[in-house]
Amino acid sequence: MFDQKQSPPPNSTVKTPVFKAPAGSCDCHVHIWGPQSEVSLDDGFPLKFYDALLEDYISVSDKIGIDRSVIVQAIPQGHDHRILLKCLRAYPKKFRGVAVPSPYASDSEIDELHEAGCRGIRVAYTFSSHIPIKNIERVAERGWHVQIVIQPENLAEWYSTILSLPCDIVIDHMGLPNAEDGINSEHFKKILSIVERPNVWVKLTGMDKVSSQGKAPWLDTIPFARKIYEMAPERCLWGTDWPHPGTFTNMPDEGDQLDVLIKWFPKESDRYRVLVQNPERLYGFTHI
Repeated sequence: MFDQKQSPPPNSTVKTPVFKAPAGSCDCHVHIWGPQSEVSLDDGFPLKFYDALLEDYISVSDKIGIDRSVIVQAIPQGHDHRILLKCLRAYPKKFRGVAVPSPYASDSEIDELHEAGCRGIRVAYTFSSHIPIKNIERVAERGWHVQIVIQPENLAEWYSTILSLPCDIVIDHMGLPNAEDGINSEHFKKILSIVERPNVWVKLTGMDKVSSQGKAPWLDTIPFARKIYEMAPERCLWGTDWPHPGTFTNMPDEGDQLDVLIKWFPKESDRYRVLVQNPERLYGFTHI
C-alpha cells in the first residue's frame, strides 16, 4: 500500500452569488461520495477524500440558486454505484447521473442505472487508457452519451476513436486547455476540431483548472469559454465540479463559479441557454 494524499474537504461556507440563476438552472458536474462507511473508495487511487454528502451539496446548490444537478460517478468510486443510485432515487426530478458501469455489467444492471436517471457513461484516461467501445455501444442504445475527461498529453491517443463514437459526446472541463498557452495552442485547436462535430457537447467546468490566475474571477478563461460557445452554443453546459477533488490551493467558491458566467456571457439569453435549455435537452429534465 502506498501513501495516499489527503484531498481537502468541501467548502464550509459559500458566497451568495451576484448573478441570480434562472429557474431550472442545472449544475452539470458534481460528485457525491460518502458516507464512506457505506461505499469504500478505491485503495489504489492516489488521493483519499473527506465525505462529500448529498445533504452538503444540496445546501450548496440551494445557496447559489441551482434547481437541478448531474451527479457524476467519481473515478475512485469505480463501478460501485450504490451512492449514485441512492441519490437519484431520493430526488428523481432534481438529479440525473453519469455512471461508470463495468464492461461485465449485465443488461439488468444497466437498466437499473437508466431507470434511476443515468444518462451517460464516463470514460477517463486516468481510470483506464482503454476506451470501452462495446460498453459505449450498449449504453448508446439506451440514448446515453459518453462523457470524456482526458489530459492534453493523452488526447492524441484517443483522438480518432473519440470522433468515431456512436453517440453524443461530452468533453469535461473545456478539454483542459492551459490558459497560458492561449486559444491558438495546438491542444485547444484539437479540442475545437472535436467540438465542430454536431454530436459533441462541452462542459464549461473546471475554470480553476484551466486558469493560470489561481483564483476567481479567472478572467483568462473568458476567450476559451466564448470560443467554445461561439462554435456550439446549443451544446455548452456549466457546472461546479463540487467538491473539487484534488484541489489543494485556492479552493473555488461555488458562488464565484456561477458569477463567472456574467464575465463569459454578458447576454442573459446565452446564460439561460447554458444553464437551462441545453441541460434539459441532454439529460431529459422536464422544462420548468
